[in-house]
Formats: sequence, structure tokens, C-alpha cells
Amino acid sequence: MEHALRPITRPAPLLGVLLALGCASDLVPSEDGEAHSSLEAGGIQTTENDDGTHTTVVDASDNDIWLAFDFESGEQVDSDGDSWDISFQRFKIKSNGGISGDGAVAVAVLDGEDFEALEHAPDGEYVEDADDGDDEDEDPDFAFLTGDGWYAYDPADHTLSPRDAVYVVRTAEESFFKVEMLGYYDDAGTSGYPTFAWAEVEPPTGEITVVASVGTPADAEGEEAEGEEAEGDGEVTDGSFGCYEPAAHMCECETDETSCDAAGGIWSGECPCGEG
Repeated sequence: MEHALRPITRPAPLLGVLLALGCASDLVPSEDGEAHSSLEAGGIQTTENDDGTHTTVVDASDNDIWLAFDFESGEQVDSDGDSWDISFQRFKIKSNGGISGDGAVAVAVLDGEDFEALEHAPDGEYVEDADDGDDEDEDPDFAFLTGDGWYAYDPADHTLSPRDAVYVVRTAEESFFKVEMLGYYDDAGTSGYPTFAWAEVEPPTGEITVVASVGTPADAEGEEAEGEEAEGDGEVTDGSFGCYEPAAHMCECETDETSCDAAGGIWSGECPCGEG
């Protein structure tokens, strides 16, 4: 059983990003008359900004493909190689360290940090990708999902928007780059296009400690989720849990969390699966 959702509109904060990219990324009309970015399908496009920072857009809309990025070159690289730093698949971001790779990439999560003002990488704790822990999903605990994760999910319109945080990435080459997530939608409002600003920063002045990432605990909200959890056999027993499919803007109710994750969906308690 599927429930149609109203079309997703692009979140307002991304509009400025897309305007800023307009000079470097020509918009051409498609057959349906709408403007679409010249970003190649399955590609990564980077623009250098006037202030020395860069803005990168990733077509991570394929549920089955990871697209890898290297900060030193500012380019897309082979995800099976050793030089990649972070990689994208839909809303998931993994880093080349911990369980995800041998590059020793680690990430410092700085909530509420001013991206423009940050000039030095912090001392202290950095996290690397880890096996799934006691949290709300069955995904690995990627560094970019530490705590509440890089995005906030709005059940009202089923959109994702970046949280107020800056991420400092220690790369496979042991350089340091600051990252700010800017959006998740392209100029046509299609999901699966993470956009981020980045720039190199000075290394830490003190020591850093690398620890395993920890996702949001299952009881972090202090409330029990409504309805019963899926039994893992393809059936959703009760309540409102379902699989939101970003590409189709719909909730699929006849599935389970494992299948939802495999299909690139978002397991959500806000789907109207318990209705009717």
C-alpha cells in the first residue's frame, strides 16, 4: 500500500546556493521546459567561490552507487581507490576511515560553529565510521551521522535540511578541511543532490583523539515511537511506520526497515501507514 505525498519543493536556504552556482553551472531547458543544472548524471561538480572556499554539488540520486570525493584535488575519484575522503549515496555520507576504508579519515563535529570564521582545525575528539550501534536505524554509524546527524527531517513536507554544524575532516593525506552542508535538492527540487561548502584550514595545535562514531540513541527523544516495529519479514504490523521513498515522494507501507534501507529509503514514523 502506497500513500502519495504532495510534491516536495526546494527548501528556501538552497535557493541562494543555486544562484551562487549559476555563474559556473549553466542552466539549460529540458524537454519539459524546466531548467536543470549541467551537472552530469552520477557526477560531482565543484565551483570556486570569491572568498577562496568551494561549493560542491553531488548527484548522489542513485540508490546503489557511492560517489567518492577527494578534497586535495577537489575532484571525484574512484571509490575503490585509496585517495578518496568522503563518499555519497543519497543522504548517506561515509568517510574513508574506520569500517568504511583504510584512509584513516576522521571527522570533528562542531555544532553551531561559524563556517566562515573557522581557520584552525580543533584539537580533541574526532570520529570515524563505525558499525551500527544502539540507535534508530540499521545503517553503520557514519561520522556525518554522529549525534543527530547532518540533516533534519521535516515530517510535514518530507524534506531534509542541513543542521547548524561544521564538520572538520582529516583527510587520507592528513590535511584538514572544514565542511558545511548546504542542501539536498537540485535546482528542480529533486532529492539526492547533497551540496556542501568547504575549504582547507590550519591543522590542530594540539593532539586529537579518534573514536568510533555513535549515532542517535533509539530513546534519545525520551519517547517511545508510535506503533510496533517491523518484524523484519516484509510486514509492518501496526502504527505509522513506513518507508519514505525520496525519489517517488511516497510512503511504502508493505515493507520493513531492512528492505527500506536497501532501497535507499528513509524509515519514518511519520508515514500514514496506520491510517485506513
